[in-house]
Amino acid sequence: MPLLALMLAMFLTQASAWAGAAPGANAGIDAFFGTYRGHAPAGADTRAAPRDLSVTIEPAADSGFVVSWTTIARGAEGRETAKSYTIAFRPTQRPGVYRSAMRANVFGERVPLDPFSGDPFFWARLSGSTLSVFALIISDDGGYDLQIYDRTLGENGLDLVFSRWIDRQQVAEVRAQLTRVAD
Repeated sequence: MPLLALMLAMFLTQASAWAGAAPGANAGIDAFFGTYRGHAPAGADTRAAPRDLSVTIEPAADSGFVVSWTTIARGAEGRETAKSYTIAFRPTQRPGVYRSAMRANVFGERVPLDPFSGDPFFWARLSGSTLSVFALIISDDGGYDLQIYDRTLGENGLDLVFSRWIDRQQVAEVRAQLTRVAD
């Protein structure tokens, strides 16, 4: 009997550890819906300038979602550069994988842009508590520029890791804590 009690106690301890796993573990896309803001300091070993960041993730038709984000980078001379993007994503036949829906084709269906015409190709993946958005640009010489935005659910918002790779070389990495704000 003591062995059975010990096994039961071990099981209950493990079960409570599983139940108390990190916020958003195996989260659905709706757990990401909201608006988040934060600041990223200058990159220590890359050329990344300090920047203010905001992202909004919201539901869209067809079980999809829309990600809108703005980055305001501050240059050494106090110059600000703002970039904003809004991309709709739709589910694919692969669980947790979403395709971009950025333009309408001749039939009116929303489809990705054409990366062989110089347009960025976007897709997203939901894996556990991380929503990753990928942007691939194919250069004129056939090389590539790949940007990855990993947004992981945390206690108060999102942990962001942005990385950029050009032809197998990592050229930038930015890390930031984004806090969920009231809509």
